[in-house]
Amino acid sequence: MEENKSYDFSKLWEIIKRNLKWLIILPIVCLLLSVLVTAVAVHPKYQATSQVIINKSDKGDLTMAEKFQAGSQIVATYTDIAKSPRVLGKVADKVGHGETANSISEKVEISNEPNSQVLNFTATDQDKKQAEEMADQSAEIFKKQISQLADKGEIDVLSKSADNVKSTPVSMGKNAAVGFIAGLILAVILICILELIRNSKKNKATRSETHSTQQHHRRRTKREGLTQEGLENHVEDSEPDDINHHRQ
Repeated sequence: MEENKSYDFSKLWEIIKRNLKWLIILPIVCLLLSVLVTAVAVHPKYQATSQVIINKSDKGDLTMAEKFQAGSQIVATYTDIAKSPRVLGKVADKVGHGETANSISEKVEISNEPNSQVLNFTATDQDKKQAEEMADQSAEIFKKQISQLADKGEIDVLSKSADNVKSTPVSMGKNAAVGFIAGLILAVILICILELIRNSKKNKATRSETHSTQQHHRRRTKREGLTQEGLENHVEDSEPDDINHHRQ
């Protein structure tokens, strides 16, 4: 059992030594390509957040539970309005740069914390100023639209996007590691393919050599058979002559 393991290990080691160049070259090439693509094509993204607060006038005859439920319903309704094409379309017109209501909806996220009357407009873009403008315009246009749609209550802007800008850096090391691992996997796949081709050729050559040896052996056997048969015939032909010679 140990001999089989030792044989398998030595065979594996021979395969590794035979294809060592691929195990070195491919991971390095993929690593360099990953770093190059990351440096040239991948850009950091910026997140800018603008906040508004919903101030709704309270009715004195409502209980605390009723006020809380009413406030939650108002926040949910205002969130839906903020995500509506009516608001996003106007934001796209203000921002420009070929933006549409659909593209704005993909780049601007509207959210709020539980039990809070604050809405967050978070815009994400590769351009910092573009992200800030989308967040600010979303908050301002939402405020104007609510004043036209709602009879009571008001919207106040708590913070501008310039106060809440975050950058998402490009992870060069992570991408390089992914590229190296991908190159290693490609190298293993390539080695398996090369070994299959090599073994196929080796088996074909072995079969051809075996077939050639068998043919040679058959021809040799045939020649030896013919030679033996000739000798036997010669002996048979010689025997009557010897008998006649002795009789004379």
